[in-house]
Amino acid sequence: MTKKETTIDELAEKVDGLANTVDDLARITATGFHEVKEEIGQVKHEMIQLREQNEREHLELKLRQDQVPYRFEVQDLERRVTRLEKKTSL
Repeated sequence: MTKKETTIDELAEKVDGLANTVDDLARITATGFHEVKEEIGQVKHEMIQLREQNEREHLELKLRQDQVPYRFEVQDLERRVTRLEKKTSL
């Protein structure tokens, strides 16, 4: 016989080897997905913190802006003071 005959046991060994390889690949893939999920969760947490910080800073800026008179109000007050100074000869 020149042809190599493959026995059922040899085929079974090959199939088992392939099954183990597939199982290994599945485990590696699952681990990779788990790691990516954790990283996405961390990025999401950091984004939430940045958004909260941004909201706080925005509120602080709005509060400061409310305390600063508008430019046109200041100009109007300067004109009024100038007019009063002229009337009182200062």
